[in-house]
Amino acid sequence: MVINLMNIQKERKLSMNTKWQLTNTTESQKGTKQDFLQKTWVVCALALVCTFLWGSASPCIKLGYALFQIPSSETWTQVLFAGTRFILAGVLTVLIGRVVKTKMLVSTKSTIKNTHMVVLVSTKPTLTTYFYMSAS
Repeated sequence: MVINLMNIQKERKLSMNTKWQLTNTTESQKGTKQDFLQKTWVVCALALVCTFLWGSASPCIKLGYALFQIPSSETWTQVLFAGTRFILAGVLTVLIGRVVKTKMLVSTKSTIKNTHMVVLVSTKPTLTTYFYMSAS
């Protein structure tokens, strides 16, 4: 009789643990879509893609100079080429955002302040790019 009671208590504990594990499994499965960008391999893969794209910018610009026959002595033509590249990148960003969000990306009062801060912060890399291009 004592052995039977002990077995029943063990079975209850096991069934409670199994229920707890099932609820935790379903909760963690719900969060996988939201936590996708927090997985280590995803972060590493995206970091590698960004590193590749960042590192390929300068060689692609130099190839663009050769393709459009822009000599190194024409600094303002090089700046115009870089500006055109940045504008095209912005247009592509908006278009990709439109496809992902399935609606047009429109600035609101709250986002305009942040946009101005991004523009002010990105002035330094633009000037750095200008001096880099004019020196080479």
